[in-house]
Amino acid sequence: MEFLTFYDVLERNLGTHGAIVSAAEDLGFIHGFDRYGRFRRFTFNQDKDKTDIEKALNDLVDDLNYYSDIYKHDLDPRDLDDPFHPLQRYGWLVDQPIDFKKYESDDSDPLMPSSKTSKKKESNELRLIGALVSCLCGEEKQAALREIEKGDASLIRFLEKRFEGYPGFSKSYMEKKFASAKNLLENS
Repeated sequence: MEFLTFYDVLERNLGTHGAIVSAAEDLGFIHGFDRYGRFRRFTFNQDKDKTDIEKALNDLVDDLNYYSDIYKHDLDPRDLDDPFHPLQRYGWLVDQPIDFKKYESDDSDPLMPSSKTSKKKESNELRLIGALVSCLCGEEKQAALREIEKGDASLIRFLEKRFEGYPGFSKSYMEKKFASAKNLLENS
């Protein structure tokens, strides 16, 4: 049994967040995994399904809010390293094709940008690598090496001060990238 998830609809640009909600309301149901991991059909007019439907729609709203704020912060693509992205828990069976375009309206949310997000992410990662190379091989080598000896937190503070105002140099972003890089190296 094939399953078209909310995630698939957005990532393949089949429809928008608004089209997903409109389709769900029009059809009166969605399929998905309940809190126990059981795959089932959730019907809008059934009281027992209200909690699961509300969760599905809330996950969709969270995703919309995150991606509609694209120009205000550094975005990462939807994270599939988690066992299940929340939007992969809900959708419809493939044997019940849905034309999401008919649920689009003129004021519907825009299709999710994909290449802009990954280009921005790549630029931030390259900027961070460039900063590390600059610190380790450039004029600031001695100061950077003293910070490295103190640990990641000190190096992050050093980079944060040195490259203040540049995109991709927030403490939280660097902590996340350093942890991911270490994990990748350890598991390679």
